[in-house]
Amino acid sequence: MKFQILIPGLFAIFCLFFVSCGGDDDVDCDNENELITFFNAAINPLNTAIMAFSATPNEDTCNDLVDAYEKFIDDLEPFQSCADEFGRGAEWRQDIEDARASLAQIDCTF
Repeated sequence: MKFQILIPGLFAIFCLFFVSCGGDDDVDCDNENELITFFNAAINPLNTAIMAFSATPNEDTCNDLVDAYEKFIDDLEPFQSCADEFGRGAEWRQDIEDARASLAQIDCTF
């Protein structure tokens, strides 16, 4: 499937999020409950788009998936400062770059 390309990037970001990140000035890097709440709010629209595309793979649902994945990456990108704080900044940057590269490879032409 065309969206399988985003799974490795999404998984890497998901794992790194719980291992090493926090948030921007509005999120306490040390508050796990706040981080989980923020992450759930960020990933729910992506999960919805993945499920919609899986149920009805077409150009519209693919474009919705790409938009949701891009927003998910954008939502997590500000956590760079906390990743830096935990000594994982380079890995965080690389995961964001890898996710963006995977996103760029998604072809929604049917």
